[in-house]
Amino acid sequence: MSQLLKKDIKIEHNFKVCILGVGFVGLTLAIALAKRNIPVIGLDINLELIQSLNKGETHVIEPNIEEFLQETLQSGKLSFRHSSEDLSMLKSCNTFILTVGTPLSGSEISLGSITNALDQIIEYISEDDLVILRSTTSVGTANEVVRPILNKKSKSISLAMCPERTIEGNAMQEIFHLPQIIGADDEISLTKATSLFELLGTEIVKLSSLKSAELAKLVNNTYRDLMFGFANEIAAFCQKIKIPASEVIHAANYNYPRSNISLPGPSGGPCLEKDPWILVQSGKQYDVELSITKSARQVNENSVLNLLDPYFVSELSEKVLLLGLSFKGTPEILDARGSFAKNVIDFIRYRNPLAEITGYEPAGIFKYDFIDIVQSRSIQEAISGADKILILTNSLKFVDLEELINKLADRNCLVIDYWQVAKPALLSKEMRYLSWS
Repeated sequence: MSQLLKKDIKIEHNFKVCILGVGFVGLTLAIALAKRNIPVIGLDINLELIQSLNKGETHVIEPNIEEFLQETLQSGKLSFRHSSEDLSMLKSCNTFILTVGTPLSGSEISLGSITNALDQIIEYISEDDLVILRSTTSVGTANEVVRPILNKKSKSISLAMCPERTIEGNAMQEIFHLPQIIGADDEISLTKATSLFELLGTEIVKLSSLKSAELAKLVNNTYRDLMFGFANEIAAFCQKIKIPASEVIHAANYNYPRSNISLPGPSGGPCLEKDPWILVQSGKQYDVELSITKSARQVNENSVLNLLDPYFVSELSEKVLLLGLSFKGTPEILDARGSFAKNVIDFIRYRNPLAEITGYEPAGIFKYDFIDIVQSRSIQEAISGADKILILTNSLKFVDLEELINKLADRNCLVIDYWQVAKPALLSKEMRYLSWS
């Protein structure tokens, strides 16, 4: 630690929080803190989002989230502001949490949203306030990007890295139960951030530096991506030699204490799609080649599409149905960030421009994503007349669809099942079935 905190120092629980960015990560944290009677102001550049949230409405699908949102709004503990408004009320805040997006440009992370957010609110940050970085970042961002901006105002502003690790669809439960990683370069910052998150009732995992916390978040998601990458590589091998990957993996795992191989399938979403590349970029900054991480991500991006290759080779006027447009099916969400369906659409359009692509997402209709394909509002409408059906997520709504497929799809329909949801024995004998695993 660069500074030592006297053992008798106390951090008073009088937090007044501003959260910058109220998408999935920022909104769930804002509601959680407000439920613990901590005053929270949510700030965002999206005017439509702010207007919707102030009405107690959200597009985020989480159990009871709108009920919690409305309760905390009515209690006066939570409010939302657009970045173009008068923000002088932020002077009353003493804690600022960055949860803005950090998208990829190619395989490089873009930190513009972080610097823009800091530039906008730096005048309202006071000496001895606490700034928390919660956005996913490359290793060193807190020290090399955030800290210099804060130092221009005051070198005594506290800074901590407290990554978010909840699963979308169950975040409002996990945010109160998952251990919270907290990293800081000095004991004062570490103690302040710890005092805040302890109010949520979570176990705290204290790390000795900002970099350690940044890396820990990347390690979590990259590890999962590595496991899926290995499974998908085995599946590609099995496809080549015409044996079922699920059979091989089941045999390798069965009652064997040193093997827990995942089933293969599309690996995506905003974390698994992005974090491995951020880790690779971080390694480059410190002259470390993370070749296994890079290879696994490339396998997950490319090999799964190879299953489609022999079946989209000509320009046929056919209806192709994609079941599952969100990046995952369980828990049910309406989120297209990192969705495998986007890659599939691009692939089909390249191989067969005449194909009519229809999509069905059980969680609802996408307002901004997938507007260039037909989105069906019912599973019956979606299946009707389909020549090819691609099951892209493991939504429970796709279980036991064989009777509907037999009744409504083309009699020679091809079912391509990435998750072994369908039971091929129950499909009509004229139909063809293909599974990735």
